[in-house]
Amino acid sequence: MTLAYGSLWESPDWALTSNLAASAGYDSDLTLSNNGPADSFVQASPSLTLKRKNSSSDIELMGDVTATDFLDNKEPQHTDYKIVASYDYPKADNVVPILESSVQWTQVTEANEWLGLYVKHDRGSASVDGYLPVTGRLGIRATADYTVDNYVLSRLNDYRNGRLFVGLAFQKDSGTEVSLNVGGALGSSIPNDQTIFGGPVHSKEESVTARIQGEITPKVSGSAYIGFSHVSYSGAYSDRENLPIGGADLTWGVTTRTTIVLAAYSGADFSPDGQSVRTTHSFLSFTHVIVDQWQITLRGGPMYSVFSRTVQLNTDTLWDIGASLSYQPSTRFHVDLGFAYNHQNSDALNNQFQREAVTLGVSYSL
Repeated sequence: MTLAYGSLWESPDWALTSNLAASAGYDSDLTLSNNGPADSFVQASPSLTLKRKNSSSDIELMGDVTATDFLDNKEPQHTDYKIVASYDYPKADNVVPILESSVQWTQVTEANEWLGLYVKHDRGSASVDGYLPVTGRLGIRATADYTVDNYVLSRLNDYRNGRLFVGLAFQKDSGTEVSLNVGGALGSSIPNDQTIFGGPVHSKEESVTARIQGEITPKVSGSAYIGFSHVSYSGAYSDRENLPIGGADLTWGVTTRTTIVLAAYSGADFSPDGQSVRTTHSFLSFTHVIVDQWQITLRGGPMYSVFSRTVQLNTDTLWDIGASLSYQPSTRFHVDLGFAYNHQNSDALNNQFQREAVTLGVSYSL
């Protein structure tokens, strides 16, 4: 839920804001597994945000704490943490930023549909995206990011991945940028228990993509890319494959009351237990303001995952469908009633599940 925040403290250049969110609900399958446990839960999530004001740069530092308790103790109570720092320049409408950067650290406890259990892990990431003008409307676009994911369970793997893309970009008057990019990635999946599956697995990826971003049409904005990738694996097992890759994060303002968002991704990854995964995921949401402070959101889409260790092991097909009814009587207060339905078919019996969840949440900005 997103609100217009009030300020705890303000100066001419900075503002410190706070938000308190709380929710209660019921989940029919906490672990996203075959015959997983059901339980009711309560959750509280206070956050603080320090944000730059009256500047051509967008600077933000956010901290969040989320405490979750299960009423029948089907899963242990846990507290998760999140810190995000970001810097973007310039901050203006219909302008693709010259520089975007962020650093994030999260400690999270969550159900994993690939594993069929609750897992705790620490995830850190850093990214930078920059544009260097060369001549006229042409320039160089470079993107780099690095991700670290450490899991607590001894039978799972820690994950490392670094990527770098460089491309020739063309910027239009409308705020649209088109680019042709080449890049590569190095990754590793390292068992916490080195006796499992013969040790770590390393991945190497080379990719070519075409990308468009910014205000694509007067009503559609966001980014989309499509391309081709070669991935090879070495270490505990060896494999290589060529595969198409693509992704999109597009927002269509159909009318002043109706918005449609498309998110999609296709590419290679590692699962937390060290398998190589080819994933295709698409998601569509529809939001409509019914009247005044009331709005409804419908969302849904499939995810198809193929797991391998040299040879293909199994496939999962997950459908994620949901709906929410929201009421926002003021800029400070927000109420949301949500329903989620998940259904997964899999070659692995424990990965087959059906889940329903209902949540009532409130949010208040101070």
